Amino acid sequence: MFNMPPPAQKGAVGLVGQREIGKVKSWNPVKGFGFLVSTRFAGDLFFDRDSFAASGLPEQCIQDGLAMEFLIDQDNKGRARAKDLVPGRPPASDMLGMELEGWIKSFQPRKNWGFIQSEAFGGDVFLHGGEVQDGVDAATLQPRTPVRFTICIDPKNGR
Repeated sequence: MFNMPPPAQKGAVGLVGQREIGKVKSWNPVKGFGFLVSTRFAGDLFFDRDSFAASGLPEQCIQDGLAMEFLIDQDNKGRARAKDLVPGRPPASDMLGMELEGWIKSFQPRKNWGFIQSEAFGGDVFLHGGEVQDGVDAATLQPRTPVRFTICIDPKNGR
């Protein structure tokens, strides 16, 4: 007997009550509504201007591709919709190649590695001394030193 795997999540209804991160697929400022997408469910998720009003996010900041964190809810007809939208951090895989700003959290010159703290990334980013721009002395990488960096994957460990 051949067992078929369960079907992929068709929509967000099965995720009601969970917080999710996704992206704005489209936003119509004239009509005051738009749609979000996420890798956790197939299809689009409706939201309107009331969905983000409490966050204080100005409506003119809503644009296609903007990462948002939201709560999956249902409308009175049982359809999934997003509410309590706040600007979110995109998944790290979506940040590859992005140039970000942060500051040195720590650096071990003897070990030639450390960490960058970045609010834009949402946490620590590993820094290998071999990746420091030519002409920069590792001794200058003191805590709280501001830096600009590009997100990439370490070919040795795939992270």
